[in-house]
Amino acid sequence: MKNKILSEDFYKQDAVTVARKLIGKILCVETPDGIVKKRITETEAYYGTDDTACHAHKGRTKRTENMFRKGGITYIYLCYGMYDMLNVVTGDEDFPEAVLIRGTENYNGPGKLTKALHITRELNGIDLTKKEKIWIEDDGFKAEYQCGKRIGINYATEEYKNKDWRFIMKKASILKTALFLAITAALTLIAGACGPEDCFEKQSYTPSNIHNAAPGATPTVESDC
Repeated sequence: MKNKILSEDFYKQDAVTVARKLIGKILCVETPDGIVKKRITETEAYYGTDDTACHAHKGRTKRTENMFRKGGITYIYLCYGMYDMLNVVTGDEDFPEAVLIRGTENYNGPGKLTKALHITRELNGIDLTKKEKIWIEDDGFKAEYQCGKRIGINYATEEYKNKDWRFIMKKASILKTALFLAITAALTLIAGACGPEDCFEKQSYTPSNIHNAAPGATPTVESDC
Protein backbone atom coordinates (compact mmCIF):
# COMPACT_ATOMS: atom_id res chain seq x y z
CA MET A 1 0.00 0.00 0.00
CA LYS A 2 1.32 3.42 -0.95
CA ASN A 3 1.42 5.87 1.95
CA LYS A 4 -1.29 8.53 1.81
CA ILE A 5 -1.04 12.01 3.28
CA LEU A 6 -3.92 12.60 5.70
CA SER A 7 -6.54 14.78 4.07
CA GLU A 8 -8.47 17.82 5.23
CA ASP A 9 -11.50 15.58 5.83
CA PHE A 10 -9.50 13.57 8.37
CA TYR A 11 -8.68 16.70 10.36
CA LYS A 12 -12.29 17.92 10.27
CA GLN A 13 -13.15 15.30 12.90
CA ASP A 14 -13.19 16.23 16.58
CA ALA A 15 -9.96 16.17 18.59
CA VAL A 16 -10.77 13.04 20.58
CA THR A 17 -11.50 11.05 17.45
CA VAL A 18 -8.39 12.34 15.69
CA ALA A 19 -6.23 11.66 18.76
CA ARG A 20 -7.25 7.99 18.66
CA LYS A 21 -6.89 7.68 14.90
CA LEU A 22 -3.42 9.26 14.87
CA ILE A 23 -2.03 6.34 16.86
CA GLY A 24 -0.03 4.33 14.35
CA LYS A 25 0.09 7.06 11.72
CA ILE A 26 3.47 8.36 10.49
CA LEU A 27 4.79 11.81 11.36
CA CYS A 28 7.00 13.12 8.54
CA VAL A 29 9.40 16.03 8.93
CA GLU A 30 11.88 17.66 6.59
CA THR A 31 15.13 18.00 8.54
CA PRO A 32 18.69 19.09 7.66
CA ASP A 33 19.45 15.36 7.28
CA GLY A 34 16.52 14.69 4.95
CA ILE A 35 12.94 13.54 5.53
CA VAL A 36 12.51 11.68 8.82
CA LYS A 37 9.46 9.48 9.40
CA LYS A 38 8.36 8.23 12.84
CA ARG A 39 5.23 6.30 13.81
CA ILE A 40 3.04 8.12 16.33
CA THR A 41 2.67 6.21 19.60
CA GLU A 42 1.04 8.66 22.02
CA THR A 43 -1.42 11.56 21.76
CA GLU A 44 -3.65 13.75 23.92
CA ALA A 45 -6.86 15.56 22.94
CA TYR A 46 -7.84 19.08 24.01
CA TYR A 47 -11.40 20.04 23.19
CA GLY A 48 -13.06 23.43 23.33
CA THR A 49 -13.34 26.30 25.77
CA ASP A 50 -15.14 24.15 28.35
CA ASP A 51 -12.05 21.93 28.63
CA THR A 52 -10.18 23.59 31.49
CA ALA A 53 -6.97 21.81 30.45
CA CYS A 54 -7.15 23.42 27.00
CA HIS A 55 -5.16 26.58 26.22
CA ALA A 56 -8.28 28.09 24.67
CA HIS A 57 -10.26 27.75 27.90
CA LYS A 58 -9.59 31.41 28.70
CA GLY A 59 -10.54 32.59 25.23
CA ARG A 60 -9.02 33.55 21.93
CA THR A 61 -5.55 35.09 22.24
CA LYS A 62 -2.57 35.71 19.98
CA ARG A 63 -1.01 32.50 21.30
CA THR A 64 -4.07 30.33 20.73
CA GLU A 65 -5.22 31.86 17.44
CA ASN A 66 -4.28 28.77 15.43
CA MET A 67 -6.50 26.59 17.61
CA PHE A 68 -9.50 28.53 16.28
CA ARG A 69 -8.64 27.87 12.65
CA LYS A 70 -10.04 24.92 10.69
CA GLY A 71 -8.44 21.53 11.24
CA GLY A 72 -5.35 20.47 9.37
CA ILE A 73 -2.67 22.89 10.53
CA THR A 74 0.00 22.81 13.23
CA TYR A 75 -0.22 24.58 16.58
CA ILE A 76 3.25 24.76 18.14
CA TYR A 77 3.89 26.56 21.41
CA LEU A 78 6.76 26.98 23.85
CA CYS A 79 6.49 25.05 27.14
CA TYR A 80 8.50 25.94 30.27
CA GLY A 81 10.55 28.30 28.13
CA MET A 82 12.42 25.27 26.77
CA TYR A 83 10.32 22.87 24.71
CA ASP A 84 8.39 23.36 21.49
CA MET A 85 5.21 21.27 21.65
CA LEU A 86 3.64 19.94 18.44
CA ASN A 87 -0.15 19.94 18.19
CA VAL A 88 -2.49 19.12 15.32
CA VAL A 89 -5.51 21.42 14.99
CA THR A 90 -8.80 19.62 14.33
CA GLY A 91 -12.47 20.30 13.76
CA ASP A 92 -14.26 23.35 12.38
CA GLU A 93 -13.08 26.92 12.24
CA ASP A 94 -13.81 29.06 15.33
CA PHE A 95 -14.09 26.05 17.65
CA PRO A 96 -10.76 25.50 19.44
CA GLU A 97 -9.50 21.94 19.59
CA ALA A 98 -6.20 20.20 18.96
CA VAL A 99 -4.22 17.01 19.51
CA LEU A 100 -0.83 17.04 21.25
CA ILE A 101 1.68 14.59 19.75
CA ARG A 102 3.21 13.20 22.94
CA GLY A 103 5.35 10.43 21.51
CA THR A 104 6.64 8.59 18.46
CA GLU A 105 8.76 5.49 18.00
CA ASN A 106 12.18 6.14 19.56
CA TYR A 107 11.03 9.34 21.26
CA ASN A 108 8.87 9.34 24.41
CA GLY A 109 7.88 12.83 25.45
CA PRO A 110 6.66 15.76 23.34
CA GLY A 111 9.70 17.93 24.04
CA LYS A 112 12.16 15.17 23.21
CA LEU A 113 10.54 14.35 19.88
CA THR A 114 10.34 17.97 18.69
CA LYS A 115 13.99 18.53 19.58
CA ALA A 116 15.10 15.33 17.85
CA LEU A 117 13.03 16.02 14.74
CA HIS A 118 13.93 19.73 14.51
CA ILE A 119 10.31 20.82 15.01
CA THR A 120 10.20 24.45 16.15
CA ARG A 121 7.69 27.30 16.32
CA GLU A 122 8.84 28.28 12.84
CA LEU A 123 6.50 25.48 11.70
CA ASN A 124 3.52 26.93 13.60
CA GLY A 125 0.48 27.20 11.32
CA ILE A 126 1.83 24.88 8.59
CA ASP A 127 -0.79 23.13 6.43
CA LEU A 128 -0.47 19.41 7.24
CA THR A 129 -2.36 18.34 4.12
CA LYS A 130 0.53 19.41 1.88
CA LYS A 131 3.82 17.56 1.59
CA GLU A 132 5.82 20.55 2.78
CA LYS A 133 8.07 20.72 5.85
CA ILE A 134 5.79 18.61 8.06
CA TRP A 135 2.88 16.26 7.36
CA ILE A 136 1.33 12.95 8.51
CA GLU A 137 0.91 9.79 6.44
CA ASP A 138 -1.21 6.65 6.64
CA ASP A 139 0.43 3.40 5.50
CA GLY A 140 -2.56 1.22 6.39
CA PHE A 141 -1.27 0.00 9.75
CA LYS A 142 -4.03 -0.36 12.37
CA ALA A 143 -2.74 0.08 15.89
CA GLU A 144 -4.20 -1.13 19.16
CA TYR A 145 -4.17 1.47 21.90
CA GLN A 146 -5.09 2.09 25.51
CA CYS A 147 -6.53 5.21 27.12
CA GLY A 148 -5.57 7.20 30.17
CA LYS A 149 -5.72 10.59 31.84
CA ARG A 150 -3.79 13.47 30.37
CA ILE A 151 -0.46 14.46 31.91
CA GLY A 152 0.57 17.72 33.57
CA ILE A 153 -2.86 19.34 33.86
CA ASN A 154 -3.22 19.78 37.62
CA TYR A 155 -4.61 23.26 36.98
CA ALA A 156 -7.73 21.79 35.32
CA THR A 157 -11.01 21.06 37.10
CA GLU A 158 -11.64 17.54 38.39
CA GLU A 159 -14.01 16.77 35.54
CA TYR A 160 -11.41 17.46 32.90
CA LYS A 161 -8.47 16.06 34.83
CA ASN A 162 -10.32 12.74 34.80
CA LYS A 163 -11.06 12.62 31.08
CA ASP A 164 -9.47 9.61 29.40
CA TRP A 165 -8.27 11.68 26.47
CA ARG A 166 -4.72 10.35 26.33
CA PHE A 167 -4.06 7.50 23.87
CA ILE A 168 -1.03 5.21 23.93
CA MET A 169 -0.09 2.50 21.46
CA LYS A 170 -0.03 -0.93 23.09
CA LYS A 171 3.30 -2.78 23.14
CA ALA A 172 1.79 -5.57 21.08
CA SER A 173 1.07 -3.08 18.29
CA ILE A 174 4.63 -1.80 18.37
CA LEU A 175 5.84 -5.34 17.72
CA LYS A 176 3.27 -5.77 14.95
CA THR A 177 4.66 -2.69 13.20
CA ALA A 178 7.81 -4.58 12.19
CA LEU A 179 5.73 -7.49 10.88
CA PHE A 180 3.46 -5.13 8.96
CA LEU A 181 6.42 -3.40 7.31
CA ALA A 182 7.98 -6.74 6.38
CA ILE A 183 4.77 -7.93 4.73
CA THR A 184 4.33 -4.60 2.92
CA ALA A 185 7.88 -4.81 1.59
CA ALA A 186 7.30 -8.38 0.41
CA LEU A 187 4.10 -7.41 -1.41
CA THR A 188 5.92 -4.52 -3.06
CA LEU A 189 8.52 -6.95 -4.39
CA ILE A 190 5.76 -9.23 -5.66
CA ALA A 191 4.13 -6.29 -7.39
CA GLY A 192 7.42 -5.43 -9.06
CA ALA A 193 7.77 -8.98 -10.27
CA CYS A 194 4.30 -8.83 -11.82
CA GLY A 195 5.28 -5.88 -13.96
CA PRO A 196 2.17 -3.68 -14.31
CA GLU A 197 1.35 -1.54 -11.31
CA ASP A 198 -2.20 -2.91 -11.18
CA CYS A 199 -0.73 -6.30 -10.25
CA PHE A 200 -0.07 -4.92 -6.77
CA GLU A 201 -3.44 -3.20 -6.62
CA LYS A 202 -5.14 -6.57 -7.02
CA GLN A 203 -3.38 -8.09 -4.00
CA SER A 204 -5.86 -8.60 -1.15
CA TYR A 205 -3.62 -9.88 1.63
CA THR A 206 -4.91 -8.38 4.88
CA PRO A 207 -3.73 -10.34 7.94
CA SER A 208 -6.37 -10.18 10.66
CA ASN A 209 -3.75 -10.21 13.38
CA ILE A 210 -2.35 -6.92 12.05
CA HIS A 211 -5.56 -5.07 11.25
CA ASN A 212 -6.85 -5.46 14.78
CA ALA A 213 -8.06 -2.05 15.85
CA ALA A 214 -9.74 -1.51 19.19
CA PRO A 215 -13.45 -2.41 19.03
CA GLY A 216 -16.34 -0.06 19.53
CA ALA A 217 -18.11 2.72 17.68
CA THR A 218 -16.40 6.03 17.06
CA PRO A 219 -17.74 8.57 19.57
CA THR A 220 -18.01 12.25 18.78
CA VAL A 221 -16.36 13.62 21.89
CA GLU A 222 -15.98 11.00 24.61
CA SER A 223 -13.31 8.32 24.25
CA ASP A 224 -14.28 4.65 23.94
CA CYS A 225 -12.06 3.49 26.80
